[in-house]
Amino acid sequence: MKTLIIIFSLFIISDLYSQDYDCQPCPDVPYNPTDPPYEYEYTTTTPLGIITVFYQTRICNEINEVKILRIEFDPNNEMLNDKDLYYLGLDVLLNDNPMLFPPWPGDESYTWQIYSFACWKSLPPTDGIYTLIPCNDDCCITTKFVHFSQDCDTRIFDGIKRIGSVDCDDLVDPDCINICDPE
Repeated sequence: MKTLIIIFSLFIISDLYSQDYDCQPCPDVPYNPTDPPYEYEYTTTTPLGIITVFYQTRICNEINEVKILRIEFDPNNEMLNDKDLYYLGLDVLLNDNPMLFPPWPGDESYTWQIYSFACWKSLPPTDGIYTLIPCNDDCCITTKFVHFSQDCDTRIFDGIKRIGSVDCDDLVDPDCINICDPE
């Protein structure tokens, strides 16, 4: 829970840049995996419930990039709101690092880039499992600066920069929420 609070705090104090930007900075670089089902799956248990994050990875302009495709959540008790669920999925993905992105002990700093669909909504639960999906292809890019702390034997996310802002209110579906703009 402490990690979740730290991540939320970083998003709140981060710089937000709304400008023209390229959501596909490397259009010719495919995401991995390149074979069906064209996504990786990471499942873990949190104090709030079991979460599964479906994602893709690639290296774009020498930067490790991860793209979240959808999130499934089996809550212990109450369901999280859509934005909190997205950030819980992002938090476990970044902190547990199933992508195997550097840095490692003894490494210097690295930059990770998170490609995010901007607008998300949850589907009605199926067998108690909620699914969070993107509403469209609009996106925002978040860059995290990462180094490995030799003292704590853990990755430290020093700061973030977010590029892009999208107004989900313009969508036909009123259930779509914007995860790019911190509130």
